[in-house]
Amino acid sequence: MSDKTLFQQFLDTKCADTNFKETVTGRKFNRSLKITFICLFISTFAFLTLHQKKSNLLETVIEDLSYDCDDLNRLYRENRTEELSEKYPDIDHSVTITSVSKEKVKLSRRPLLNCLEPDHPFVVKSVQDSIDIPVDPPEPYYIPDLNALKLQSEQQALDVMEMVYKNNLTNGFFLEAGAQNCVWSVTLPLEANYGWKGLLVEMVPDFYLQCLDTRRRAHIINTCVGKSKSSQFIDFDFESVKQFEKNSAMAGIAIQGHSQTTITVQCFPVYTLLLAMGNPKVNLFVLDIEGFELAVLRTIPWDKVDIEVLSVETDLAGQIQEDSSPEMITEYMEEQGYTKFRHRNDDKGLTGIDQNSMYVRNDVVRRMNVVQLGDFP
Repeated sequence: MSDKTLFQQFLDTKCADTNFKETVTGRKFNRSLKITFICLFISTFAFLTLHQKKSNLLETVIEDLSYDCDDLNRLYRENRTEELSEKYPDIDHSVTITSVSKEKVKLSRRPLLNCLEPDHPFVVKSVQDSIDIPVDPPEPYYIPDLNALKLQSEQQALDVMEMVYKNNLTNGFFLEAGAQNCVWSVTLPLEANYGWKGLLVEMVPDFYLQCLDTRRRAHIINTCVGKSKSSQFIDFDFESVKQFEKNSAMAGIAIQGHSQTTITVQCFPVYTLLLAMGNPKVNLFVLDIEGFELAVLRTIPWDKVDIEVLSVETDLAGQIQEDSSPEMITEYMEEQGYTKFRHRNDDKGLTGIDQNSMYVRNDVVRRMNVVQLGDFP
């Protein structure tokens, strides 16, 4: 008897079909995007389920080979480079995942990086080497629906431009964590219509490969933002971080014991990712990582970065990360000198409350005369 369910076997057959596979990878667009997503989502689940035992063995190896960071940093401070390199070599315990389109994606996992400061030149250079650089000159977008380029297609982007930048900021910079396939992306209209550049961060390999196919004019990296001030190994749930009554959350940092479809990956702090891009002024930081937003925000050294506006998924706060709530995120951001604004026409999502919240730094509020738009009860 096959280890796969009939449904999984159907997906394997369907996704192996040339026409369907081209749809998944963004090379043909006459199929339903919804079907594409289902194929990606379920096939990823099937892959991880079938490779569960292998994944667990990999996690054991990672745990056994974790480094004594205190000892490592002591040797580094004492400039004992020979002993340091012998005792703590820069080994990559990478894991390779095969995507729906049969392309292989290597997820790098290097214990040495976890022991170094987020601004250490070696860590920053390692991240830089992992970033995919957009082609220059840019090529036409390769996306299934050109309506996605319109500003009105992304309410969060529309609010940022109308409420904050008065439709008048060109060549801005964004950081988008949780970019999905880079078409269902808050920042795509900003890039297409206003010439913004930035960094797109996506952990799920199938989504990452789709990002590469879209011909975005932004940099792309296949990793995740971490909840520690240095890089770290995190169990990442490639199925769903939580099931709700009518729907489920997407992939993200795993809740312990929730799912068997997890793989240990290496995530990096927001600060390191920004340093890898030259630490530019960030006109918009989109943070949508399915529940651990507050943990990520707490890692940011706000006195060392220049982030003007954030659009943060807040509805899952407290649903995934225990020490969190929408109110706690707002309180924390206010302590950092930001004012909360509501997104208009915001999706009520999985919890019945606003899915996202916008935070604008107070000096920007004053300079740009930011006021709340929209009718709210």
